[in-house]
Amino acid sequence: MRKKSNLMILLFILIYSFLLNSCSNSNVNKTQQNKVVEQNINQDKELTKELKKEEIVADGQVYLQEDTVTLAMIIKEGIEKEKVQPIAQKYAEILRNKYKDKKINVQAARNGENLASVYIE
Repeated sequence: MRKKSNLMILLFILIYSFLLNSCSNSNVNKTQQNKVVEQNINQDKELTKELKKEEIVADGQVYLQEDTVTLAMIIKEGIEKEKVQPIAQKYAEILRNKYKDKKINVQAARNGENLASVYIE
């Protein structure tokens, strides 16, 4: 009986250590994946700064990844949806002129709702 309980304890310790090792490796892989993603994204800091000055924009970013330039903006609370599309179109035109060889993707959202979307291929 004693051998059986010792075996169970040993088995439990082995399983526990295996699980700990698996979780540790998973975190390392996620960290490495995040670094790879960050390396493939370049922010247009100048245009991001300009975007954030817009009265209707709470936050936003312009970034380049491979053959696409993406502008993502979060719209402030209380701003009417009709005011968002002209700003999205304005920045789509600016990006099209600045990045002639890239696809342009402009997105405006608030609380998970997409308020405006412009895509230029």
